[in-house]
Amino acid sequence: VRPDLLLLDEAFSSLDVILKLDIFKVLGTLWEAERFTLMTVTHNPRDALLTADRILILGGSPMHVLRELRLPPRVRSSSDPEVLETENQILRCLSETP
Repeated sequence: VRPDLLLLDEAFSSLDVILKLDIFKVLGTLWEAERFTLMTVTHNPRDALLTADRILILGGSPMHVLRELRLPPRVRSSSDPEVLETENQILRCLSETP
């Protein structure tokens, strides 16, 4: 099966770190080969940063987009200084939301 769209809702939330990183690598390899759209819902900023090239931060009531981040479409590492800084920006944005 070669989907045009893959939807994942909290797919990584109950995985241990090693398995999660392995799945991120597999998803990256699949995406490189097939170039499908992957949409995931996560409460973990780092998961989003390691798998996405576009992040929408949602919050408020009623729910709305607080911020949109566009990232270069490349493989990122959790130790990448850009990833760490962007994660801090996301956490600040979320903590400032009433």
